[in-house]
Amino acid sequence: MLSEHGIALRDELVLPTPYEVEPARAAARACLTSPHRPTALICINDFIAVAAIAECRALGRSIPADISVTGFGDWQVAELITPTLTTMRSNPVRIGELTARNIIAQIEGTARREELQNEFEPELIVRESTARLGGPVPALPKNHVAADGDAAMGRTAEKGR
Repeated sequence: MLSEHGIALRDELVLPTPYEVEPARAAARACLTSPHRPTALICINDFIAVAAIAECRALGRSIPADISVTGFGDWQVAELITPTLTTMRSNPVRIGELTARNIIAQIEGTARREELQNEFEPELIVRESTARLGGPVPALPKNHVAADGDAAMGRTAEKGR
């Protein structure tokens, strides 16, 4: 999706981390102190995003004035932190149901190739942790759900296996 908007994501800018506070903060610190400072941290989930926000604060970076931070999952913590976290809302129950059906079908030998991969759209939930690059920090209603065209990266797909 990034490439569709003229944004290149180089492999060295992707920093895998375990789901632990200190490694997540260290990864954020590495990004924030690198010579090529990012304008946004796109985190794999809301937990990693909260750790990234903590590290931004520790380094004196203002969110979203200096850097935007996003998560994935729309966990309750996304609404509890300051600034509230922009995130993608997925449907974990639906993902679990699709996964269970696919596993059972594979075990029973009834799985059809076209049924093994399912795609559906998560919702972009725009909150306070993001702003347009070079623009004023927007004032959005609480829990604004992005309409078509609101998201800089357009639509993304989630794949259940």
